[in-house]
Amino acid sequence: MPGVIQKGRLWVRRCVRFALRLLLQAAFVGQRRLTYAAESGLGPLQKETQQIRLLRPVRHGALSLGVLRFALEVVDIKDEPDFVALSYTWGPADADDKDRNAVSERMPIYINSRRLDVYPNLFDALTQLVRSGFDRCIWIDAICINQEDVDEATQQVQMMDTIYKSASSTVLWLGRESGRTARAAAVLAQCASIARDATMKLLDSPTWAEPISPYDPRPLDKYGMPLLVRRDWQALTDIYGRRYFGRAWMAQEVALSRHLQVRIGNTVLDWNDLGTFAVFLLLSNALSTLQQFPGVIPGSDQLVRGAMCVFRLHITRLWCRTTDDPELARRLERFTALEREPKSFGLGLLELLVATPCVAATDLRDIIFSKYGIMKHLAPKLDDRSYLPEYRTTVPEVFFQTSTKMIEETGDLRILTLVGDGYGETVDSTKPSWVPEFDGSWTRPGAMLAFASWSPTALKFNASGSATDQHRATVDGNTLRVYAVEVGRVVACGNTMADMITQYLFAETAKMLLHHCTPVHRHTGQSRTEAFWRSLVIDQDMTSRPAGADLGESFRIWFCLLLMLRIRALLKKGATISEVEKAYEEIDRIASEESPAAQFFPRWTETLERLVQAGWIVAPKGSGLLRASDTKGLLRGWVETTRKFENVVYSIMSFRLPFAIDNGRVAFGPIKAAVGDSVWIVAGCPVPLLLRRSGDDQLYRIVGETYVHGIMTGEAVSGEVEWKRVCLA
Repeated sequence: MPGVIQKGRLWVRRCVRFALRLLLQAAFVGQRRLTYAAESGLGPLQKETQQIRLLRPVRHGALSLGVLRFALEVVDIKDEPDFVALSYTWGPADADDKDRNAVSERMPIYINSRRLDVYPNLFDALTQLVRSGFDRCIWIDAICINQEDVDEATQQVQMMDTIYKSASSTVLWLGRESGRTARAAAVLAQCASIARDATMKLLDSPTWAEPISPYDPRPLDKYGMPLLVRRDWQALTDIYGRRYFGRAWMAQEVALSRHLQVRIGNTVLDWNDLGTFAVFLLLSNALSTLQQFPGVIPGSDQLVRGAMCVFRLHITRLWCRTTDDPELARRLERFTALEREPKSFGLGLLELLVATPCVAATDLRDIIFSKYGIMKHLAPKLDDRSYLPEYRTTVPEVFFQTSTKMIEETGDLRILTLVGDGYGETVDSTKPSWVPEFDGSWTRPGAMLAFASWSPTALKFNASGSATDQHRATVDGNTLRVYAVEVGRVVACGNTMADMITQYLFAETAKMLLHHCTPVHRHTGQSRTEAFWRSLVIDQDMTSRPAGADLGESFRIWFCLLLMLRIRALLKKGATISEVEKAYEEIDRIASEESPAAQFFPRWTETLERLVQAGWIVAPKGSGLLRASDTKGLLRGWVETTRKFENVVYSIMSFRLPFAIDNGRVAFGPIKAAVGDSVWIVAGCPVPLLLRRSGDDQLYRIVGETYVHGIMTGEAVSGEVEWKRVCLA
């Protein structure tokens, strides 16, 4: 009975609270709604000053009735006001939150007694902060900047780096708690310090990218990491899988803030724990394993994307020296592409855009504008105000003007590694092919060459050398005039990596390409099968270049397993073993023409033996071959041997297309490469480009960047060559 009475009292209390809440909200109905916070009576900010607006929570019992009340005030940042900045996503916080549409649904708060409707995620953040006793001033872009005043928005964006550097701390709001948040926080707290020590050891190791097995029950045990079961990985997705990771402005907010506090509901996390653990997951190859075996952990694709983004953000924060872990920052420098003293502001900005491809932005101009403050912080002596954010220019104008300025400053054409018609649909099909779509299109694996050619590690490429004043590129209207040397024309194209693997077409592609290749590679003296596998991984193994010979052995077994899968499929369709052997003849002939030391294609005898050992075919009479007693264990061992090559080739060849050029070489480039396209070395660009004629003989469009084995360090232009004037449309 007492329990029933208690429940009745609780019900009555809730009804009274709800009624009071309705009455209080009704009291505000007569107040005019704000379309933006500047209407609160404070007026516009004074120009040519460093004034900002700050939001201060107002209590008086309104919160207990579900009403959020604030006062808005104007301060000058030069007076060093005490405030906290809020970093959040305007849209839903949860990647799977489809019910809370930020466009159609808004929530009310009251500023200076006037109602302002805000997006649900911001409402959640303010509610959580105020309920936790937060009573300090807050700077919030959506409220403290009049988004409808172009001049004010431009002026405030230009000083956002100063705002975040001046805030005593920045709250990174990831959204409301879920049922997995507590477990995720516990896992992260348990793993963070171990991850840092393991990361330091990995950074001192020359082989930090060693693959780990998805079949190993304790794949991270060698690093001292506790056993993470499926539920732990799924819980971590609750943190790293949030929509917050990927916003354009987030890079500046994380990089420049003095202190970061990560909040998920009432759960508070330390940014360094998130960042260091993401670095460890990348260097230990755990992310690559999760990416290649998505079925192992449901939702792992979100975890991988988020952790990669956190890794880049943490690197950027380390560059800006706003971290309290200088030793980790020093050791991580070998993996960064940003120069400490860039040649120019524009070139440094371009490198920063490549290093932090976090591209979710309501306004695509913000992808570039959000990096200005970081660059100004990194190179204050090079501050170029011609790159200042300006919202009176359109998106195409911003992209075109930024690209033009970057090229004209130094003549450096690294920007061309990020462009191309061959990577799929474009945002603006009318733009020049040499202007990147700064929408993150280079984040696809197809732009791996851009990363490799810029990295300060051993993966450096320099196909063309530095452009001299004589060969300097110039912009003429929408045309970029460059000097280039033609390497060769595409004469045959293979299949995509997806088709080669899923449809077992790797052997067909290999035969077709090698049919056009010279037996001995011209510049390297390597056999064509060695040149072939080295091309597949751009001759690197994620830590060094050229790739080690062990990667070639891993490739040979990987190729053999693909052939076995193809043969088994043919046998299931009714083919005989004799017919299969005949179809195998060309692969066997290519392998037999080379010495054992240079032979990287499996012979028919080896493939036949493995088929019998695996129990996939019956041993031919008189062959002496036997089926293995543990076929599953044998296959797993072979698969583990192939992991080293497979780990690299999938990251390089996804969305790429292999093709042969008419000088006897194999190349790899954009997925839309076609017969008749030509490979060129462009003065000032670190990697070859695939070009396609567009109109007259001298007008071309860029299809994309390309890898051609044996010419990536300047071999093709080391002697006397004729540089031609080429116009890029």
